[in-house]
Amino acid sequence: MVLDTGEELLADALGGDSPLMKAALAVEPFIVPYDQLARIDGWIVWLGHPPVPEGLPVLPVPDHILWDEPATALAAVAAVAADYAARRGARNADALKSTLARESPVAIVVPDTIVAGLRTLLAEVIGLGIPVLDRPRDIEEALIVLPSFALRRGAHAQPVGRLHDPALSFQSFVTSGRAGGGPLSTFVLHHEPKSDGVMVFGEDGDNLGIEIGMAGARITPVVVETLEQEAVKIPSFLNGVTSQRSGDALEIGWRQDARPAARELGEVLRVWLKALHGAEAADVRVAYAPANGPSPVLTEMHARAVLFRQARGDYLVNDQAAQ
Repeated sequence: MVLDTGEELLADALGGDSPLMKAALAVEPFIVPYDQLARIDGWIVWLGHPPVPEGLPVLPVPDHILWDEPATALAAVAAVAADYAARRGARNADALKSTLARESPVAIVVPDTIVAGLRTLLAEVIGLGIPVLDRPRDIEEALIVLPSFALRRGAHAQPVGRLHDPALSFQSFVTSGRAGGGPLSTFVLHHEPKSDGVMVFGEDGDNLGIEIGMAGARITPVVVETLEQEAVKIPSFLNGVTSQRSGDALEIGWRQDARPAARELGEVLRVWLKALHGAEAADVRVAYAPANGPSPVLTEMHARAVLFRQARGDYLVNDQAAQ
């Protein structure tokens, strides 16, 4: 069954009788400013008495939700995390947990002893993949090595060219320009990179070609198609940019005055494919071409994409036949 909302994902992961599930449903609605995640490693919820140590980015929800009852704070964390996972494309309980284990936008800090009832709720939170720092000796050091926070920190540090984060793909805005998506455009991901970096051919045009080669222990021919589907959204990690599949190509859209440079498209794909999937190399090639007139680079890229897809299909057929 395909689940579309955070509430549905929580119910699937926890069950309708779960105390955490019931508490999450009882929390009043609130707006989460996800775009903040492009500037920080993640939010924390302090499951103890204030004050919170200076400099820690506290989850931006109404104060009474965080501080009136610790159980309500935990419920709010579960609701935010599940909503984030749903927006990131999770459609079942397993995908919810794997998304949060990899890139949870929030972590819980337990600075002192808590009552048994909260321990029960906390165990459910941990089961969802949300990180919990239980009485850490050094909070700042613990947050530095926290995998989901380290993932964001490492990716944000890369010179992409503008703000970028998976949460920026949640943005809603009026699109003022588009490129790609037509029959002369192309998009493909394969497992035969020639280098680790970005190559750009042309800076402007209506037609767009993107070719990505990835290598790594987990980058096998079997998973390449799934990675290609996930890569479709990565250009929308750029601030003010949208991306969607159109046939065998990508259609890129942008907010007024926010057209992405070709190198920004290439770098955001390279950085986040490596961060999210542990690739050792990501060879990204971006080619623009005008609506009219020949484009040898795009023509060659299109031909290679056809061959890569054919080879991928043949491999999968032979792999299934061998099982």
